[in-house]
Amino acid sequence: MNDLQSLKRTYEMMKKTGDKERIDFLDSIVSYCKYIGFDRHKTLMILGLIRNFIPDPGGKFTECSIPDDVDDTFTKKILDSFDVSQ
Repeated sequence: MNDLQSLKRTYEMMKKTGDKERIDFLDSIVSYCKYIGFDRHKTLMILGLIRNFIPDPGGKFTECSIPDDVDDTFTKKILDSFDVSQ
């Protein structure tokens, strides 16, 4: 759980730094997920947790972030990057 909180903090820092840094960070998360064999659904779940779209255990959806244009574009890119069979 501490690792997840660390990733969330890093993502928020990258989000403030700029869109390129933010996308590079998310790309590195996706690369790692693919490396360890996660399918599209597991990868999107991890990204949802890191980007605070899915609440932590015991959290509420009202405490979650709302996706912006960069998030929407990145999610579409991820959906397109996985095989349809996954």
